[in-house]
Amino acid sequence: MRLHFNNFLSDVTLENIEKAQLGLGHSFSRNKVMFDPNRQDKPVIQVIALIESFDKDINTFCMRLKEWYSWHFPELTRIVNDNYIIVGLVSFFETKENLLEANDKDHDELVDNLNKFVGDEDKCKEIIEAAKISMGIELNDLDIFNIKNFTIRIKRLISLRQRLLEYLTKRMYTIAPNLTSIVGELVGAKLISHSGSLTNLSK
Repeated sequence: MRLHFNNFLSDVTLENIEKAQLGLGHSFSRNKVMFDPNRQDKPVIQVIALIESFDKDINTFCMRLKEWYSWHFPELTRIVNDNYIIVGLVSFFETKENLLEANDKDHDELVDNLNKFVGDEDKCKEIIEAAKISMGIELNDLDIFNIKNFTIRIKRLISLRQRLLEYLTKRMYTIAPNLTSIVGELVGAKLISHSGSLTNLSK
């Protein structure tokens, strides 16, 4: 009946049947996408992939910044290991000369400002003392300009990653609150991504 349907009805041609089949296929696909039980998972899978990509890029850029800045202030990377803190410090005082000038004006205020990035007053004082005896080379204006622009780009990436993480946290607490409470939003999102969907993970 399906094969010879157009032969039974004179008004229905094979072309009309093909158009009807195409229309039905489109309508079926739209409804399947619209009412897909896994549609809430799709943003989570995409966002966790983005965050992982950002993490790789940020770590690579931070390593490049540390290598570049070590020619000027090699002692800094020995005192501070955290990439994000180093980006903040380089953006704050730019050169060790600026650090020493600020130290001459008001030591306590400088320590307080550094402490906002480092979170350890002893390390802040150690950074200032290291700047006084640093054996790094001097930076010219062009070097400073490019390093400053580079740190701005890294800070923007870090800020964007943070906003994506906040969005991911909200989505995870909406679609999988129990999973998020047990393992956290990042691990939970990676599990969903790895399994393909929350339904697959549940199974």
